[in-house]
Amino acid sequence: MGSISENCLGWAARDTSGVLLPYNFIRRDTGPDHASLTTTHCGICYADVAWAKNIPRNTIYPVVPGHEIVGIVKEVGSNDRRFKVGDHVGVEPYVNSCKTCEHCKIREEVHCDAETTHTFKSVDEDGIITRGGYSSYIVVLEGYVIKIPDNYPLVLAEPLLCAGIIVYAPMMRHKVNKPGKSLGVVGSSGLGHLAVKFCKAFGLHHLNNFLDRSSHDTLSETDVQKGKAWIMQLLAVACLSLAAKMEEIEVPLSVDLQVEECKFIFEAKTIQRMELLVLSTLKWRMRVVTPFTFMDYFFRKNNDDLPPPSSQISRLVELILRLTRGIEYLEFKPSEVAAVVSISVIRETNLDKDFKCLELIHELQRSAAVQSVSQNPIGVLDVSCLGYKSDELPTVLSANSSQADSDFKRVNLNKPFDMD
Repeated sequence: MGSISENCLGWAARDTSGVLLPYNFIRRDTGPDHASLTTTHCGICYADVAWAKNIPRNTIYPVVPGHEIVGIVKEVGSNDRRFKVGDHVGVEPYVNSCKTCEHCKIREEVHCDAETTHTFKSVDEDGIITRGGYSSYIVVLEGYVIKIPDNYPLVLAEPLLCAGIIVYAPMMRHKVNKPGKSLGVVGSSGLGHLAVKFCKAFGLHHLNNFLDRSSHDTLSETDVQKGKAWIMQLLAVACLSLAAKMEEIEVPLSVDLQVEECKFIFEAKTIQRMELLVLSTLKWRMRVVTPFTFMDYFFRKNNDDLPPPSSQISRLVELILRLTRGIEYLEFKPSEVAAVVSISVIRETNLDKDFKCLELIHELQRSAAVQSVSQNPIGVLDVSCLGYKSDELPTVLSANSSQADSDFKRVNLNKPFDMD
């Protein structure tokens, strides 16, 4: 046995709000077949968000998410001959399996006939609930730890442990890794853009079907993905066909889109019917929609139809990129983010004046709350010009209230500019 377990600091969600808060817990001992590593980086995947909010409806709270984990080995078990203290390593998205089925014997544990134990939210064979990479360190069976070259930045390695391997594995399995071959990429999200990178590295020609960020959620909420295995294969072929039609002058034959090892071969008319179902389900939105899509529109609308100068373009880009780093951004539509960022950049040039105006509004609200509107000519004009009544006061948002600011963006901006 290795060392005795020690206190571990993690970030856990305790309910369906998905809010992560500090959480102290005890990791298992470093056993003879384990490696213990200090977590240096851990990616954010939508799976982390989904289970934190119990979207799959099987979350065990408190849950410590995180399954794209990289770090530095701080201790190894007595039987571990693969790693040494100080090695740079990564952890697979799963940390145990039955080890006896045909899939496990050929190191395809992700297809384990029993049940794969995931990095977090699973119950391991010893009854311990697994806690993920949003923690100070983690103890893992050495067979599920991957060596990372010391000269490769750990921060760049962590996305490869989930999104990267998901697209890399089928490319290698189907031998789509040599120049001259083509690959269909559906969407340009976390997985899609890594697939395009692999395409470039292998010298492939790629077909890229651009969908906005909500497309996969939309499809998953319909009956398209429910039913027998042939439906999923037909859906995949239809998406490849749509990708080809968007980017190719000469569209491949439908039989060419049905790769080797396919269990079913579909006629062209069947594929076309599925294409129409996909397009109608996605409401014909076939490209990436980001805050940058609306940036110029909202800037001009709030700036007397004048385009942004280069200095303000840089500021717009900076703010959007900073906003989209956090998962809180997913709460808002791209158009809402673009609108608020545009207003913010325009107002940065005259903040003092804005604050004075805001203070005036606050004073009006306070005085209106204690005085009824007079029916003399001045009072009537106040109602007409300022637009309030004694029993219907305007809602004024506090400048330092984040919740109020969020409500403002969702309600006031969403109504007139519901463009996405």
